[in-house]
This record gives sequence, structure tokens and C-alpha cells, in this order.
Amino acid sequence: MKPIFIASTPNFEKDDIDIVKNILNNNISDDEYSNSEKYVTEFFENTFNKKAHFFNTGRAGLYEILRSIDIKEGDEVILQAMTCLAVPLPILWHKAKPIYADINPNTYSVSFEDVKKKITNRTKAIIVTHMFGKKLKLKEFKQYIDELNQTRKNKIFLIEDCAHILDPQMKIYGDYAFFSFAQDKPISCMTGGVVLGSLKTTQEAEKNIPLEEMSEKESKKILKSILLWEKIKKTYYKPFGVSKISFGKFLILFTRRFGLTQSAANPQDLFNKPEIKQLSKYFYPLLKNQLNKLQKFNSNREQISKIYGKEDIYLRYPIQCERPEALRTALRNEKVIIGNWYNNPVYPRGITVEDFGYISGSCPVVEKLSKNILNLPTNIEVGEEEAKNIKDIVDNFKNTHN
Repeated sequence: MKPIFIASTPNFEKDDIDIVKNILNNNISDDEYSNSEKYVTEFFENTFNKKAHFFNTGRAGLYEILRSIDIKEGDEVILQAMTCLAVPLPILWHKAKPIYADINPNTYSVSFEDVKKKITNRTKAIIVTHMFGKKLKLKEFKQYIDELNQTRKNKIFLIEDCAHILDPQMKIYGDYAFFSFAQDKPISCMTGGVVLGSLKTTQEAEKNIPLEEMSEKESKKILKSILLWEKIKKTYYKPFGVSKISFGKFLILFTRRFGLTQSAANPQDLFNKPEIKQLSKYFYPLLKNQLNKLQKFNSNREQISKIYGKEDIYLRYPIQCERPEALRTALRNEKVIIGNWYNNPVYPRGITVEDFGYISGSCPVVEKLSKNILNLPTNIEVGEEEAKNIKDIVDNFKNTHN
């Protein structure tokens, strides 16, 4: 089987790499940058009928949403406990309090019933996540929040976390929604995100100083990491001398040591709030190209998910396994790198969850499912044959070890 990677730039094909090279070699005109930005902006605004605001990261977008609704120290924001640290971080940066709700075991998304139990007079917002790319049914819950707000002094804002989903057919029910363009998201340019909704002007804008845009140096460093990941993937299984480590694994260690590549979830961000910036022009040509392939990406995800067992557009396909690390090893031996997203309340495992406001024992479904969770790839690198082979490996492993 050809090597398959679930998280390392899984969307990028030759045409995307060519665009990156043209950007780095200054072979793209100002008109092309401008037209690409216009195209991407109009896609989001026309598709979802909301104003689009682009930022350097998805979490920066969430930070600006919370600032725009006047979140204050001590305010509470409800979110699901099966989450990445990127979601509670902006809450903590505002010195507000994350309140974790349990999940529905059938969807891995938030349990609306548990959310209702955790609403208090201090609740300022509720963040709902379309987990793994499966669309949440929000119409009735939105009606519940609207009715509740009629009886409250302080409005509860509904925020949709769409980091795992980009489906032009979906309806946005929230007051705000945010999407991510990180390396393993539905479309990617390695960084950035977009907020849909009416944001208040920033403090800088009130002083007629626009929010700073990412610099050319910073932007091109991120784009160069795409080319580095391509080299890493091609050499991931190539022996490195007499060492047990492969050449590709050595490159990962080397590039992370010198800040040339980085992991998506960094616990140190709790203590080092990054700058909130506008997404720079250098990413829009790549985003435009990715959007032009969105239907192909989503159709492939739906087809592969159906082979695994459920017909939906999963960004990653979640499964439960009693010996998850042993199965990960079995697939890795077949050159399939799968994921362990959300193997801990507040991902990644190894962080001190109490630092992120999580109370052990408060969300038993999350704590149970996170122990045995794995996720299978559905990205464009995976065809029907590869998906069937992956499913066979998983099924054989479970039959043997369960």
C-alpha cells in the first residue's frame, strides 16, 4: 500500500504545490492576489450569507468573536469536553471560564441535554462543534436558545465551530461561525481561518489603525513548511543510515527543532497568546485553488466514509478500539498513519487538563470514549482500494484481539 498520512498536509496535490512554489518565487502578480482574495471572500459571504472576516488562525477568529460579544472575566462559555485546546484557549485568554459539556456517543458532538443543565446566569456563549465533519442538527437547539434569551437579562450567543466541516449545503444557525484553514482541515493553506458574522470594530480600528496583516516573511515561512512536509512524507519510511529512525522522522525532529514546522496543538499557547492578525495575501491563491476542489474533496470523504461504515462527509472517521495503540502500530506497519484526535478530554494527551478548566469526572462519556478512540483517513490520498485495505486491517485486528 502507498503511504497515507492523515494529518501531514493531506489535501495538497501537485497543482497546490505548484502554486506554493510560484508564491515563493514571486511569480504571482498583485492582480492575481487581489482576485484570489475577492474570490475566497465572495465564496464564504455568498454561500453562507454572512460577512466574512479572515484571520491568521482559526483560534484568532474565535478570540475576536468573544471580544466582539464583550466577554468579560468570570463570564462562562460552554463547549464540549471532547475538544482541541485551540477552542478553550481564546476563552482563557479573555480570562473567561470554559464550562465543559459531555457529548452524544453517537455523534461525538455536544449533548444538548447536558448543555441545558450547565447554563447559568453567567453563561455568555455556547460553542457547538460539527465534530469530525458530521453536521449537527441545530434548528431545534437554536429555537431553544432564542426562547431562553427572551427571559434573560444577558443574551447567550451561539457560536458554530466549523473547523472540521466545509459544506456549501449547510445552514449556519449560530450568531457566529468560524472555520479553520490549518494543515489538516477541509481546505488548507497551513494557517488561517474565517469568521462569519458581524464583528464589532477592534480597538485598533476604532483608532483608525487597521488590524496588522501577517508579514511576507512570516507568511512565506509557513508556505515553505508545505514543501518540507512533502519531503518528509516522501522519505518517512526511507532508512536513515544504520539508525532505527527513518529519514522522514529525522526531518520532522530537525525541522521542529528549528521552528521550520510545528505541531498544530501546542500547550505552551496557554501561556503565550499569539498576535491576532489578518490573513495575508500570500495565502489566498492557495485557498482559491482548494475551494475549486472542495466538491471533489467532500465527495471523496463521503465515499471513503461509506466504505468504513457510515455515509457522511467525515473529515476523519472515528472508531473505537480496545487496544488503540496496537492498532495504530499495525496500520503504521502497512504505511498508513492514522490519528488519535481527542484521546483525552481537551486534546492533546499530556497536557494538564485542569489548566484548561476541565474538572475530572465531569464528562463521563468523553472520558470513556477518549480512551479507545482512533480516526481513519478520508482525505484525497485515500482511494476505494486503500479504504477497503484499511477497513480489512481494522476488522481483522478487532476480530483477533477483541
